[in-house]
Order: sequence, then C-alpha cells, then structure tokens
Amino acid sequence: NLLFVLFVLLISAAIATAQRWEKVTNIPSPYSSNYWLDVYFYPSNTNYGWVCGFNGRVAFTTDGGNSWRGSTVPDAYHLESIHFPTLTTGYTSGVDGIFKSTDGGQTWVNVTPAGAADTTTFWGCYFLNENYGMVVGDGCGGRQQHFWLTTDGGSTWSVFLGSENNSGMTDVL
Repeated sequence: NLLFVLFVLLISAAIATAQRWEKVTNIPSPYSSNYWLDVYFYPSNTNYGWVCGFNGRVAFTTDGGNSWRGSTVPDAYHLESIHFPTLTTGYTSGVDGIFKSTDGGQTWVNVTPAGAADTTTFWGCYFLNENYGMVVGDGCGGRQQHFWLTTDGGSTWSVFLGSENNSGMTDVL
C-alpha cells in the first residue's frame, strides 16, 4: 500500500514538471517585442512551429523552439491566424487579407480574393491540405459572417454569406 502511494506521488510530480510553461526568449529582434495572436505547431513533427501577430510579423522554428527566425508579410499589419497543412505550404490571415507561403514561412504572397479586402474583415483560417481551405470573415458590427473557400491553393475563392448578423465567429476550427 505504501509502495503504491509513493508510486502515485512520483508520477504526479513528473506530470506536474512536464506541464510547466516557459517564456520564449530566443526570438530575434524586432520579432521579440511583437504581440502574437496565434501559434501553430505541425502535429506530426512538432519541431516545426509558427506564430503570427501584429506588424505583419511571422516567426517560425524548425527545431522545436530552440531557435526562431522571422519574416514580415507585405501589406499586412494584423495577422489573426496561421496554419500550415504541410511543412512548406502555409497560410496566415487577418484584417488585411489572406497570405500564402510555399517555403515554410520565409516569404509570403497575397492570395486575398480580388476586391474582398475592401469589403471583408478576415479572421481565422484552416486548410485540410495545401489546396483546400477556408477563411472566415466579418460577423461583427452588424455584418453577416463570410465563409471563403478555396480548392486550388488560393488562386480562386468562393464565398458563402451566413444569415446571422453579429455571429462574431473569428476562427474556422
């Protein structure tokens, strides 16, 4: 009985230690002082991770967070969401539009539907693979929710308008 109690205490201590959060301090300047809004680690290889936030900034790691590099998305300030369906192809979205990387987050191109940045406030994104994904937009301030869908990696988009104003949905997943 005493042996069982000691075993449970040792396991509990190990679990408590394993669930400890540590501040990331090795993101290079000017990315280190950024305000981050989303983080994504690749499920089958958690050495790869990305964060996005304000100032159009994205930081990424390929070694589980031991080191970080940064990139800036052109013509973006507020990046709300980031998702990489493969280790090289990823998307980030936010108020300023939808952007795609094909080199692991080092460079970005604008794949926002033509004219949509003038009429839609974009929020969260999620992609099943490098071609098929959805981005949600609007849904605040009396506006209908917009659901944008691409099946060709952002070359073309279709939109579905939700019937509920002020739904406030900001993430697809």
